[in-house]
This record gives sequence, structure tokens and C-alpha cells, in this order.
Amino acid sequence: MISRSSGDRDFASRGFKQKITEDYFETFSPVLRKESLRLFFALMCWFDFQCDQTDVDSAFPYADLEEVIHIKPPVGVRVPPGCVLRLKKALYGLKQAPRAWYQLVTSVLLDFGFTKCVSDPCIFFLRRGKDMVMVGVYVDDILIAGNNRSLINEVKGYIEYHFKIKDMGPVKTMLGMNICHNVEDGLLTMDQSKMIKKIVDEFQPYNDALINSPLGKELKVKEVESTPMIPGQVLSSQSDLAEDKVGDPRYVDASKLPYMRLVGCLLYVMTCTRPDISFPTTVISRFMTKPLYVHWLACLYLVRYLKGTVDIGICFYRENWLEHFMVGFSDSDWASSDLEHRRSMTGYSVFLCGGPIAWRSCLQTTVAKSATEAEYYALSNCIDEVTFMKQLLLELGIEVETVPIYEDNKGAVDLAGNPVYHKRVKHIDIRYHAIREKVADGTVIVLKIPTRANFADVHTKAVSQVVFNTLSPFIVCKIENI
Repeated sequence: MISRSSGDRDFASRGFKQKITEDYFETFSPVLRKESLRLFFALMCWFDFQCDQTDVDSAFPYADLEEVIHIKPPVGVRVPPGCVLRLKKALYGLKQAPRAWYQLVTSVLLDFGFTKCVSDPCIFFLRRGKDMVMVGVYVDDILIAGNNRSLINEVKGYIEYHFKIKDMGPVKTMLGMNICHNVEDGLLTMDQSKMIKKIVDEFQPYNDALINSPLGKELKVKEVESTPMIPGQVLSSQSDLAEDKVGDPRYVDASKLPYMRLVGCLLYVMTCTRPDISFPTTVISRFMTKPLYVHWLACLYLVRYLKGTVDIGICFYRENWLEHFMVGFSDSDWASSDLEHRRSMTGYSVFLCGGPIAWRSCLQTTVAKSATEAEYYALSNCIDEVTFMKQLLLELGIEVETVPIYEDNKGAVDLAGNPVYHKRVKHIDIRYHAIREKVADGTVIVLKIPTRANFADVHTKAVSQVVFNTLSPFIVCKIENI
């Protein structure tokens, strides 16, 4: 049940041999959500908080096990014949080890006086008079932010008393993201320039011409999805093709290309700091199991865009350039993203302190019969995200007034406030009509906005070069000194 790891004295359990209800029961362990992490940094910029980062060395073995687990002695450990060992600590490899560690670090913070947020159980906060400290936990990475340096050091010392930690000082990197907080200018930036450069070096090392948009006209969604899979044609290279089929992307075996690896890298970049590539990344991720060569070309096209925009990231401002502390944008592309099932595309962005903290680009689960219906579904998802953010902020003691949600479809705006168009919308699932409740209680207000000013438009379709160049500077920003 135990195997020796790379270290001379480190051991890891062979958790793949565990049986549920015998060796473990619960395994779920929460981690800090990406949206909550961006909200954490946005508040850090808004309040001019200082933030330190710590890393716990060998975190899991600090936690005690609740289950009774017996193990065979590892090589080099002598025990009496016929005897086994009882495991007391949560070794790496055990299925319940992450959960045991989370419960331990939670109890340590609660004993100090922190309060755990219900909306995100990986964010903790502590108030002492006018002083406030926030703690974000992502497995063994701990962020400590506050307006009082002595209180931050006190929290850090308390954690160090219980665990062996590495004090990383002021936060500079987190989960592959570069963090730069300029207190004088009231600006905090997040980017992934290092990771993007690694992706470019691995998948696009050639000096191809750089492009200014993530999805070009030659790689439209319709063309990508309509390319048929021809059975019986599994070829390793273009040299095996007949002369009349050379250059035909349908006759290339894309399964031998590192498609899943590249899409995984692009998805991580998109979900962390690059909302401008949300739509093309969502499109190419639909073809993981049987990609065609045209899908691979779409991936490389996106890498070329990233190569020319390495210095792009997210910015949060102390002096908000938007009229409201929090604002949302919602949009939908009706029945043109999924040619097989005719499902519509949902896209939304939520901004806090002038920067995006949440965004989404995805196919809707049901077929919409009209553009109004599709926009209404997207609006519901956007309001759900805003409600979550408001609840989290309220737990931290920050009360946000009515949040404006901008929508470019008048029918959806009218439907959000009143039960109009009954004959055409009576079939809509009741869960979507929760929008009206949020509008009535003042959580949000839905406002009409021109399509050309809707930032969520880039999340729903491959917009033109002019539209993309107009909207993208409001979503992401150019970061100096990269």
C-alpha cells in the first residue's frame, strides 16, 4: 500500500488499491475558484491591501486520518513477522488525503478567529476594529491579504506555528499567473506571459505572421463543424495521399497530433486571464475525441494570436473607469454555433473594479425557438454569476447596490421585467424566470445597450476584426514590462 517516492525518506500511498466504504468514504475537497481568486485580487487593489503568499511543505501528512487503514511495511522498514502498520497520517496518494488536509487547515484558521465564507469555503476573513485580513486557500498555497502589516505577520506566524511553510513574501505568482500590484497608480495586473511563451515555443516555434484576432474568417465555426469524418481513411501524413486529395484536411489523422494537450493549455490560459479567447477555445474543445486536421489548424491559429499578444492580461483599478463597482454584460448567438442540434451560444462577462472577474462562453443546454429566448437563457446565467459574487462580497462585509446587467436584445430586457409575450414564451422552464425575482428585489437591473457596445459579444461568435479591436481593449489590457 506504500511506495517510496523520489526522496530518500518520502513515501506515497498506493491509493488506487483503496476500496470505497472500506478504506475511505468522502473524498471531496474544495479549492479556491478562479472567479473568487480574481475577486480576491480585485478587492486587494480596491482597498490597497498588502498580500503575502506562503506555501506549506508536504501539507497532506499533517492531517490525521479518521478511517482505520492498515498497510504493508515499505521496503527497508522492519516489523515483526505477520504484522502490518496502521496509517495515522494522510499520505500523498490516499483518496481522502486532500479532504483531510482541507479540514485541518480550516480548523487552524477558525481557531485563530477567522470566519469561513459560505459562498466559497476557501476564502476566510477576520476583522479587528478597522483592520481586516482575508485568506485564500488553494490546497497548500495560502494568500494572506490585509490593511495591517502587523496583523498579516501575526496570521503568518500562527500558520507557521502549526505547519512548516515557505514564506514567499509579497505575492508575485499564483497558479502560473503573474501578479503585479502598483499601489501608487492604484493598479493590479494579472497575466500568463510565461506560460503563453512556453505554449508558443512548443507548438508554434516558427516565425509565422502574427494575427490580431483569435479566430479568422478561414476558420469559421460553421466550416470547422461541417467538416465530415470520412471512415476508413487513417493516414499518417500528406505523402500517403493520392494526388487529388493532397491538402484536403479531411484525410489527415489528427489523433496523432498533441491536440488534447494543446487544447488543455489553451483552456487553462482562457479560464485564468484571457477572456478574449473564450469563444474559439470553447469551439476547439468540442472535438477532443475525434479531432480533424482543420481543428488542429484552428488551434495553431489561436496560438499565433497568443504569440502576438503575450503582453495582454487583466487589470483592476482603484479608480474604477466604469460607472458602477460591479457590472455585467450578457449576450447570445442564436442557433448558429451548433449546426447539428441548433443550440445557441451563451456569453457573459462580470466586471469588478474595472476588470473582468467572471466570464463564460458555452452552448445552451436546450434549443431556443427565438433570439429573445436565447438571450433570456444567457441573461439567467449572467444573473446567477452576479448573485454569487454579491453574496460573497456581502459575507466579506461589502454591500453592493443594484448591479446593472447590459443586454442588447429588447425582447429579453422586457421579458426580464414583466411577463410579456406570453404566447411565445410560455414554454420556457420556470427556473429561468428567477430573473424577475432578482429584478424585483433590486439585486440587478437589466438595461438595453447597443450591440456594438456589448462586451459579451466576443464570447458568442467570431466577430469581425473591427468589432474585436473595438471591444477587446475593454476586456483585457496591455501590460507593460513583460
